[in-house]
Amino acid sequence: MSLRIALQCRRERRKLLTKIARQIEYTHTPMAVQIKPLAEVADAIPLSAEWIGTEWHNYDGRSQIEIENSLRENLNRGSIPITFVALEPR
Repeated sequence: MSLRIALQCRRERRKLLTKIARQIEYTHTPMAVQIKPLAEVADAIPLSAEWIGTEWHNYDGRSQIEIENSLRENLNRGSIPITFVALEPR
């Protein structure tokens, strides 16, 4: 490939990536979230366990009860193991 063709390909690729980035920028509004230790919102454990189970059950095989118990073991605030959750502002 000649240098001229290579440079043209780079320019075209850069244009395409810029166009895609602008589309993403306009269609995906950033959302502020709060990151908190799970210990501060322990009532979220059942829902979190359900989501984790739905996503990962085929890989680790744990039941929702096992996942809930595991999350409860991580209800620390200043030491590890610790679990964090991302919350939408109200």
